[in-house]
Amino acid sequence: MSKSLGNTVAPQEIIKKFGAEILRLWVSAEDYREDVRISDEILNRLVEAYRRVRNTARFLISNLYDFDPNKDAVQVAQLDEMDRWILHRTQTVLGRCREAYDNYEFHAVYHTLNNFCSVDLSAQYLDIVKDRLYCDGTRSKSRRAAQTTLFRILEVLVHLMAPILSFTAEEIWGYLPDKERRSKSVFISSIPQADASLVDAQLADKWDRIFRERSEVLKALEQARAAAIIGHSLDAKVIFEPRSGDQNSILRELAEADQNRLQDLLIVSQANFNGKSAGGGAALSSVYDAGVLNCRITVSKAEGAKCERCWKYDPQVGLDADHPTVCARCAKVLKAGAAA
Repeated sequence: MSKSLGNTVAPQEIIKKFGAEILRLWVSAEDYREDVRISDEILNRLVEAYRRVRNTARFLISNLYDFDPNKDAVQVAQLDEMDRWILHRTQTVLGRCREAYDNYEFHAVYHTLNNFCSVDLSAQYLDIVKDRLYCDGTRSKSRRAAQTTLFRILEVLVHLMAPILSFTAEEIWGYLPDKERRSKSVFISSIPQADASLVDAQLADKWDRIFRERSEVLKALEQARAAAIIGHSLDAKVIFEPRSGDQNSILRELAEADQNRLQDLLIVSQANFNGKSAGGGAALSSVYDAGVLNCRITVSKAEGAKCERCWKYDPQVGLDADHPTVCARCAKVLKAGAAA
């Protein structure tokens, strides 16, 4: 695009076709120290990035409808380890974006926020924490801990996007749970400083290892899905068969500490180490050679019936006379009612 060649694009045309927020996002995404480019292809990519950020905020808000931070918030020390990991990531993102704003590197803010929403949140934390949010007791400590984490993430996210996605940030601001105690506008509220008490490099290293190993399991699940052995990951039973000279696996440590924790992390119905895969054609299975874990991962159909509430397969589904279509955990929550 060149003014001398007469092939310019009027901002009004972009706003009419894509909206003002996309124009603002394009301005922020471009590094003004280099040649600035624009095209429908570039703008369409920014539309997808915008939807990702907006949908992330919508998910956070939709799961805070019954959360009052003044009454329901859980202390940081009592949060789940994964909650504390994502709060660490949130603080590093906050620090990086504040520095980028100070240096007028708006493209760095765009890329940092986009990556945070698409990877750390959507593909990792939020995907895993859905089970706690949807299936645990309404007032249970585990669900309140997850809501506390979502609330603190949203507080940071809305402030960081405000200079770039102004209209969207202001809309989000109006839906925050404690809006009556806040400034009337996000633009008269300062971007928070990074909270050093939430930064934990050792914890971050541990969870980086966990997600590296988890990515191997996701590949095994995808292979089984392609072979039509499973549909959703919750249809799966995962068996790890370590080879001789088994290297230290952090997933194995999780399994030894809490089998359910491993299953929740992998979003599968059943998972165990040192199990025996079905042989002799007794069941359809897919075998994946996981180099990072130094083991074979066998994926087959999970045992038991499908719980209609949490969608996990469990041999105990049907054993509760009052709630014959759900698993033992869900039956316990249903019996406790809203007070749980």
